[in-house]
Amino acid sequence: MHFLNILNHWPPVVYASLVWGLFWYLDRQASAQANKAISAWIRNKIVDRRDIQKIAVELFDSLYTVPLWGWRAMVRVALLSAILGVVAAYQFYPYAFIFIRNSEIRSTVLAQIATNAVADYISLFLIRRWLTVEVSVFFALLTAPVVGALVVIALYSIYDVSRFSLETWTFHFSYFVDNIIWWFGRINLPLTMRAALTLPAMAVHLWLPLFAVAVMLVRTFNLGVAATRKMQWFLKGGAQRPLRAIGFVAAAVTAIVTIAARFLLD
Repeated sequence: MHFLNILNHWPPVVYASLVWGLFWYLDRQASAQANKAISAWIRNKIVDRRDIQKIAVELFDSLYTVPLWGWRAMVRVALLSAILGVVAAYQFYPYAFIFIRNSEIRSTVLAQIATNAVADYISLFLIRRWLTVEVSVFFALLTAPVVGALVVIALYSIYDVSRFSLETWTFHFSYFVDNIIWWFGRINLPLTMRAALTLPAMAVHLWLPLFAVAVMLVRTFNLGVAATRKMQWFLKGGAQRPLRAIGFVAAAVTAIVTIAARFLLD
């Protein structure tokens, strides 16, 4: 069966598998010190907030590489952005794969994917800084995608207003407000091709709040002795592989949310 057909019929399984794969990768990259701190964290032990922040930053760096100012980080975030863009386009605007045969539409799509990659790359610096501010770690993780979304909105507004101003030889700061209002008006079902390609740029960093939610759930599970035993039985190494426990829960949350979304939208 063609891969895109699998995405069409089995999105809960596919998305859950992708999430599990992400946390499996992070588990492979995490240091022994980070695993020890995460294990203590999910077992509801007292862990210094600065240690938790270091964990969040270490996982962030594991995915996007260090330093961020380099070609490796650019390539990684560009690939993630492009993959999410293609998947979202197929899910929300499958006609894009037909219209893309038109050279003008193809150039527009490629330009938008490139813009998404630039916006996502710029957002890396702000999100990494956001993970170190003096706020609750859970709050920083949950709101990290908002920072990324603001960067995407700002970049698209600058692009749209600049193009309109050059075409009409007019400019006013209210154009930015009008453009943002226009964009939010376009985010409704069924999505347009441009909206379907833009939303994924805001979803690249959704793994951070998903990580926070999964940690909360695992901490809740570990409040019960029976749940802890089941967790230890289910996972080889138990406390030595806390990110795998978090990954299983994150994958389950992803599957449930995807099933609920499909049920509500169908």
